[in-house]
Amino acid sequence: MHIAAALGVPTIGIFGPGEDFVWFPYDPSAGHTPLRKDVPCHPCHLDFCNRAGDGYMECMKLLAVSDVFAAVERALSR
Repeated sequence: MHIAAALGVPTIGIFGPGEDFVWFPYDPSAGHTPLRKDVPCHPCHLDFCNRAGDGYMECMKLLAVSDVFAAVERALSR
């Protein structure tokens, strides 16, 4: 992702517990798209989710394939 961005290739970063603005500091107008969902525990920075039940890995479960597919379509249409 970082090498692609450095070479000017549009990128899509998928984020769960981390902060997209820290790990994905790329300009959206240059075709770089961070994907993440807002959840109450974000950002937790944990290696393993400490939530139970429906909240377990909610930050990742809410990212649908259709979200990623739409981002890819937008990147390819540039």
